Amino acid sequence: MTIKIAIASFAHVHAQGYLHILRQMPGVQVLCADPDGYVEDFEGADFVRSFDEMFAWKPDAVVVCNENARHRQLVEAAAKHGCHVL
Repeated sequence: MTIKIAIASFAHVHAQGYLHILRQMPGVQVLCADPDGYVEDFEGADFVRSFDEMFAWKPDAVVVCNENARHRQLVEAAAKHGCHVL
């Protein structure tokens, strides 16, 4: 069984750490969404430039790494799409 996890934004530096750890886990597929263009290097990971594209991928869970002031909006969108949220 594969678990699909999206990393939503790279506004916080800890997003890179989540990406590194998740890519090492067997059975985990990772998609990065960086609509604001915070990073250019995704360590070879799949990425999209919009949250709409990210949700269209139908992740099982979303790791929210955007700016603190924008967390609520993204958490509510993830919940609307039936995603678990970290």
